[in-house]
Amino acid sequence: MADRILVVAEHREGKLNRASLEALAAAQALCRDSGWAVDCVLPGSGLEEPAQELAAHCPERVYLLESPTLLQYTSDAYVS
Repeated sequence: MADRILVVAEHREGKLNRASLEALAAAQALCRDSGWAVDCVLPGSGLEEPAQELAAHCPERVYLLESPTLLQYTSDAYVS
């Protein structure tokens, strides 16, 4: 059985999008009830600013998936 929730966060021009923060808040609410932990993955390129913003919202772990091929969002690149 899972004991973690993984939130995939999105950003544009160095800022997290609102839906990512809402997903993180929802995951944190679920975790308060279940005792699970929340982790986030942040795909893209040039992630320093959005990673700091994400970490400020206190998920347990933030995984950076950084690659120049993820600079511009394309569904094929992000799925790979």
